[in-house]
Amino acid sequence: MTVFPIHPAYTEANAAKYRALHDSIPFVGDPVKGAKALVHLSEKKAELPLRIQLGSDSFAVVRYQSMKTIEAAEKWESVAHSTNEEGVDADEYMKQLLLALG
Repeated sequence: MTVFPIHPAYTEANAAKYRALHDSIPFVGDPVKGAKALVHLSEKKAELPLRIQLGSDSFAVVRYQSMKTIEAAEKWESVAHSTNEEGVDADEYMKQLLLALG
C-alpha cells in the first residue's frame, strides 16, 4: 500500500490524532470488492442513498458520529424548542415534519 506524506493542511492536533488512530488499525478494505460494489450500485434501478459506506471502518465511523450527533441534539433539545414562536406544539410539529420528510 502506498502511503503519501502528510499534507501541511492536515498537521494540526485533530488530524494528527486521527492519523495516529488510522495508522494503528489494520486496513481491511479490498479495493477489488469496493470497485465491484460501486459497479453493482451503478446498475441498480432503485433509488440509491445519497451516501454509501464502503468498508466496516467507514460504517463504524459514520455510526459513531451519527450517535454522537443525536446525543448532542437531545442534550440541547430544550434550547432548540425554546426558539419556537409562542403556541407551537414542538412534539406535534416534529411529528408532522417527520411524516412530510417520509
